[in-house]
Amino acid sequence: MNHLNEKGRRDLNIILSVIAMLLFGYSAIRAFRLSFTSDESYTFIEYVANNFTTFSHYGSFDANNHLLNTWLMELSSKIFGISEFTLRLPNVLAHLIFLFYSARLVRHLSSPTLIIAAFLILNVNPFLLDFFSLARGYGISLALMMGSLCHAYEFIGLRRSYRSAFCAVLFAAVALLSYFLLLNYLLIITMVFVIVNFVRNNEVDLPNKSEKMLLQIRTALILMSPLAILLFALPIMFHLKAANAFAFGDHQGFWSDTVGSLIANNLYEDNAVKGAMDIVQTGVVVFIIIAIISMAWILSRREVRSRNPFFIFIFVVLFLCLIANGMQHEWMGINYLRGRYALYYYLLFLVLMIQFFDTLSKEKMVRISHSMGILIALFFIMNFLNAANLHYVNNWKKESDLKDMLHDVQRLSAERGLEKDTLNIGIPGLGWLFDYDFRFYSAINKDVKFKIIGAANFNSPIVDFHFADKDILLEHPHDSSFTVIKSYKSSEMLLIIGNK
Repeated sequence: MNHLNEKGRRDLNIILSVIAMLLFGYSAIRAFRLSFTSDESYTFIEYVANNFTTFSHYGSFDANNHLLNTWLMELSSKIFGISEFTLRLPNVLAHLIFLFYSARLVRHLSSPTLIIAAFLILNVNPFLLDFFSLARGYGISLALMMGSLCHAYEFIGLRRSYRSAFCAVLFAAVALLSYFLLLNYLLIITMVFVIVNFVRNNEVDLPNKSEKMLLQIRTALILMSPLAILLFALPIMFHLKAANAFAFGDHQGFWSDTVGSLIANNLYEDNAVKGAMDIVQTGVVVFIIIAIISMAWILSRREVRSRNPFFIFIFVVLFLCLIANGMQHEWMGINYLRGRYALYYYLLFLVLMIQFFDTLSKEKMVRISHSMGILIALFFIMNFLNAANLHYVNNWKKESDLKDMLHDVQRLSAERGLEKDTLNIGIPGLGWLFDYDFRFYSAINKDVKFKIIGAANFNSPIVDFHFADKDILLEHPHDSSFTVIKSYKSSEMLLIIGNK
C-alpha cells in the first residue's frame, strides 16, 4: 500500500473497514440468535460447568474439548453470566483478530484492486464465518493462525528480524491449544524459520566464528521457545490418541476426504448453485497445476525468486503439511481430515492463491492478475449471499430450530395450562443428537426444565410434546394419534402433540 498517496490509503482503509464491520456484525448477530449446537452444549455440560482446567482422564469424545476455547468460555461466563452469546463471545472477538490480521496481510499486495479482492476472498465465506459465531475452538485457532501468517510475511516477505518469526511461531503455538490439528503447521513453520534465519545469520559479517555461532544458537533457541507449549500439549494429544479421540476424518483418499469435503462445506452444500461443486473442483485442479509450474519457474529465476519469497514459503508450508498428513495416515493410521477439521488447509490455500495473483502482478501480468482476483472475489460474494442466514450453521443444521421449538413449547404449555417444572419431549430416533442441547437449555432456563423421553408413542400420557423429523409423516401417513403444531424449515423438523 506504500505506492498509494494519502487519499488513496484513506479510501482503501474506509473500504476495508466497512467490509470488516459488516462481516463482524453478521457474526455477532448470529452468535446471539443461533441455537446452541450439540458440540457446544457438550463442551458446556462436560467441561465449562465443571470448571475444567486440564484432563484428569481421557475419553473418546474428549477431542471435543478445545482447551483454549473452553477456558475462555469459563472466563466469559464468570464475567458476563451464562447465555449463548456470552459463551460464544471469545470466538466473536476472535473474528476481530482475524479481520485485523487479514487486512494487515493483504495491505502488502501490489495494487488496491488486489488488496480489496484478497480481503474479500479471505473473509467472505459462509462456512468460515460460522465458526466465529459458535463456542468452538476453530474460530479462535484460525484467527491466531492468520496472525501467525501475517508475522510470517513480515519475516519472509519483508525480511524483518527474527522477532517477527518468533511472533509467528508464538501465535501458532497458542492456536494449537484451541485446535490440536495445527501441530503440523506449528512444527513446519518453526523448522522453516530456523533454516531461513540460519542462512541470514551466515550473511552477517562478524569478527570471529564464535560470535556467529552464539548468534545462531541464541536466535534458534528464541525461535523455538514457543514450542515449550508442547511439553503441556503433547502428553494430552498422546492420551487422546490412545483413547481413540482422533478418530474423525476418513481414509478414502486426500482428494475425496479433504478437498471434496472442504469444497462441499464452503459451498454450504444444499445452498450451492447447481454445478458449483464440479466448477470449483476443476478450478482447484487447474490452480494446483499452475501453482506447481509457477513455483518451478520462480525457483529457476533468481530475480523472480527474490521478488516472491512469501509465495515460495506458503507453497512449501502447505506442501509439507500435506506430506505430513499423508505420512501420519500411512504410518500412524490417522485419517485424512474432513470439513471443519481441515480448515487450516483451506486458509493456507487461499493465502497461496492470493500470493499467486500478486506474483502475476509483479511480473507484469497485471490485467490477468486483476481479472482473476476480481472474478474469484465475485464468486465468493455470490456464494456468501446465497448461503448467508441468521438461523443455522451448515454442520449442525438439524439442531437449528431447537431454541425456537423450546420457546414454542413453553408458550403452548402456558396456553394449555400445563404448570410443570419439567416438560417431557419425545424425539423419535434423534434423542442422542439433542441430549446435550436439552441439558444445556435446562441449565440456563430458570422457568422450566426440558427432558427427552425415549421411544414413546405419540399419545403417551407422559409426553407433553414431540419434536420429530418430517419423514415421520411418510412413516405414519394416516396416523390420527397426533397433530402437527408447527413445521420448522431449516431443520425440517416438526412440533407434534399427541391426541390423547
